[in-house]
Amino acid sequence: MKIYVVATTNELKLLDNYNIESDDRIIVTGIGATNVIKALKDIDVKTPVVNVGYCGSNILPVGTIVSVSKCTTYHPIINYKEAEYTLGQVGSRKVPFDEKAICFTNTDFVTATKYSDPCVFDMELAFICSLGFFDVRSDKYVSDNLSLDEYERNSK
Repeated sequence: MKIYVVATTNELKLLDNYNIESDDRIIVTGIGATNVIKALKDIDVKTPVVNVGYCGSNILPVGTIVSVSKCTTYHPIINYKEAEYTLGQVGSRKVPFDEKAICFTNTDFVTATKYSDPCVFDMELAFICSLGFFDVRSDKYVSDNLSLDEYERNSK
């Protein structure tokens, strides 16, 4: 059994790209740390987690499918080292991914960054990892290039 974790009901359609087994669960957490913690706090940390969702990217084109290789939190104003999590690769995907990239999780929508390597930004993944799950995999679908208006148009 695996759990497929999406933040919003709009992201449920992305799960059409996966071979979900009859014993797998789908959980819609809501956006942000508090919602993720509430939704996943009672799940056994040995349960494999597949996080699928929309993300922003600094330079990857809208529509790019990213297999996240690492994630951490994002603090653009202060400089301190947070935990960095290495992720597995989603195994039951029906479509190939386009890129591998690091994912930065923030508590707010990211609209600018000084980071120049290809990366993605979300509001859940590092919080999922910080709960202690042993096997976390994540695919992110680039919905915008750090634009809330673009996100709202493309994630419907």
